[in-house]
Amino acid sequence: MTNDHMTLNLLMLGPPGAGKGTQSERLARTRGIPKISTGEILRQAVHAGTEVGERAKAIMDRGELVSDEVMIGIVKERLEREDGLSVEVVDLRTLLPLDDEAIVATVKKTNRVLIVHEDTRTGGAAGEITARINDLAFEWLDAPVRRVCAHDVPLPYAPTLEDFVLPQVDDVVAAARWMAGY
Repeated sequence: MTNDHMTLNLLMLGPPGAGKGTQSERLARTRGIPKISTGEILRQAVHAGTEVGERAKAIMDRGELVSDEVMIGIVKERLEREDGLSVEVVDLRTLLPLDDEAIVATVKKTNRVLIVHEDTRTGGAAGEITARINDLAFEWLDAPVRRVCAHDVPLPYAPTLEDFVLPQVDDVVAAARWMAGY
């Protein structure tokens, strides 16, 4: 690990409110790609009183928009506060084209990669990103690329089961700590 930095790549279709009528929504619908509403996830988190929910509610109470960056911020703050780790986040907004240059630049800087996304591990984008890292930046890695993804099951409707299936803050923190100790 160089300078206690790790890379956390988040893959998102779009911020809350990007919903119906957007390109990501049309792609999800026409190609049968499951699309997870981050707005709905945040509403459920607020209702459940989780750490993410409390942060989202505080932002909404100020009249501001809540983005996927709430979870990223919680992960970064927890790792810095509890472990003294600095996290570099590369937010890949598109998968095609994939920003290979940004990915390679952060691998060269941090020497570690943790890919987080809400798609399943099998057939998810993390596998393609990992393959590209192996092709373009393998010699700079000090640890294997690690993925935090949804379980390989259909997404359930029950909120407690959904929380179990989808990556949570604690899952990302545990994976980052594993990488720091590698």
